[in-house]
Amino acid sequence: MRNPTSPDTARFAGWSAILGALLIYVTAGLSTMATGVDTELVFRGVDMLALPAGAINTFRWAMFADVFGFYLSFVPVGVYLWHSFDQESGAKGVTALIALAMFVTLGVCGAALQIAAIGPLSDAYGHGTPEARAAAAVSWMTIAHVAQHGLWWFEGPVMCFWMMTTGRRLKQAAWGGGSLLRFLAVLVGAFFVSGLFPPLGGVTAGIEMAIVVLLPLWMIGFGVQVLRRAGGRATAAGFARSGG
Repeated sequence: MRNPTSPDTARFAGWSAILGALLIYVTAGLSTMATGVDTELVFRGVDMLALPAGAINTFRWAMFADVFGFYLSFVPVGVYLWHSFDQESGAKGVTALIALAMFVTLGVCGAALQIAAIGPLSDAYGHGTPEARAAAAVSWMTIAHVAQHGLWWFEGPVMCFWMMTTGRRLKQAAWGGGSLLRFLAVLVGAFFVSGLFPPLGGVTAGIEMAIVVLLPLWMIGFGVQVLRRAGGRATAAGFARSGG
C-alpha cells in the first residue's frame, strides 16, 4: 500500500469493523426475538402490528442496531481502504467507494423507514376503528416491502461491486480475507438475482442467512488485521522518534 494512514485512523476503522460485526449478530438476535423464526411475518401487516408492544420495541431496536452494524460501520472501513489503495486503484477504486456509499444510503433509508413507521402504525392498529386498522396493516405491508424488497434488495449490485473490487485489491496487497470477500460478492450477487424470481424465495432466504453469518466474520478478521498493523506502525514511529 502506498498511502499509509495514521494509527488513530486505522484503529477507528478497525474497531468500527469489529463492533459493526457484533451489531450485525445483535440485529439478527433481536429480529428473532421480535418476530420468531418466521421471516415472512414482517410482511404480513395484520400479524406484525398485532405483536405485543415489547416485540414492537425489540424490532425497532433491531433496525437501530442494523443501521450502525450493517451500514454505518462500513463508512470508516471503506474510506480507510480507499485512502490506502487510491493511487493504485484509480477510477475503479473511486467507483467502488461510490458504490459503497450507495449501499449505506439504501440500507439506512430502509431501516429508518421501518423505525419511523412501526410505532405509529402499531398504535393505530391497536386503538383504531376497523377501517383504521385495515389501513395501518396495508401501510405497514407496503413499507416493509419497499424497505426490504426494494431498497435493501437493490443493495445487491453496488455491494457486489465493492466486495469484488476490494477483495481483489486486498489479495494483491497480501492481506487476509480477500478471497472470503470475493466469495461474499458472489453470494450478494446471487441474492440479488434470485430475488428476481418469487418462487426462489427459499433460496434467497438461505443466501441471505449465509451472508449474515459470513460477513461479520470477514469484518472481525479485517478489523483485527488493521489494529495489528496500526500497532506496528505506532511502535515503529515511536522507535524512530526516540532515535532508534
